[in-house]
Order: sequence, then structure tokens, then C-alpha cells
Amino acid sequence: RDFNGLCAEAAAAIAYANELHQYAGPPTAETKAVVERIILWVTESAARLISLNETTVAQEMLTSALSLIEFAPRDAVPNLRASTLNTLGCLHRRLGMLQEAYKMLCLARKQELGGGEVSPEVIVDIHLNTCAVLSQRGKHSQALTH
Repeated sequence: RDFNGLCAEAAAAIAYANELHQYAGPPTAETKAVVERIILWVTESAARLISLNETTVAQEMLTSALSLIEFAPRDAVPNLRASTLNTLGCLHRRLGMLQEAYKMLCLARKQELGGGEVSPEVIVDIHLNTCAVLSQRGKHSQALTH
């Protein structure tokens, strides 16, 4: 996909999720599952945009994803929040905002430590990104023991 197509698809997906919340009546298991899939897709798309240095659009997408998490299935919230915060950490790292990146990654880690179910893939990503940020901040020994 090209950049403009990805942005258009993401905007449409976010708008659809918002419409589901506003107009579909009380959330059902089906609408919550749709919102969950949209959040995952938007977060993955934002990660791709970060790798292309399209950080402004990625940040808008991640902010939208965070705002939709409350409408996802309750059992999916910790994983969605951890994944989105991890990607925000990557965004801040790309922007050279290492303290903010570390803060986002710590918030992502709290989702797992708080007893929520976070996928092993997301946990690994959080740890790898945290090590990279610590290393970039010159905290090499802390990165090695993390």
C-alpha cells in the first residue's frame, strides 16, 4: 500500500469504530470485537508509518487507537493498551524523545504487571524497545539487566 492509501484506510477504520460506538446502541460482543480488530490494525499501521518517518500521522492514529480502547472487549484491553503504548514508545524514540519513550514503555509494561493478559509477542517487543531506549540514554548496564 502507498502512504496515502494507508492513511485513508486508517481514517476510515477509526471513523467506523467511532460510528459503531455512537450509533449502534449498547456495545455488543460483535461490535467490541470489531473495535478490537480496528485498534490492532491501526496500531500496526502506525508502526509501519513510524518506520517511514511519517510520525505526525502515526501519532494521530495512536491517539485515536488509545481513545477507542475503552470500547473493546474487557479482556482485550490490557493487550491493546500495552501494544499501543509500546508503539507510542517507538514513536517517541524515533523523535529522539527518549525520556517520553521510556515513560510510554513503562506504562506498557504496567499492563502486564497489573495482571492483565498481554500477548508474549507484545511483552517481547516492550522489553526489546525498553532495552534500546535505555542503551540510547547511556544506561547500558540497566539495559543489559532489564
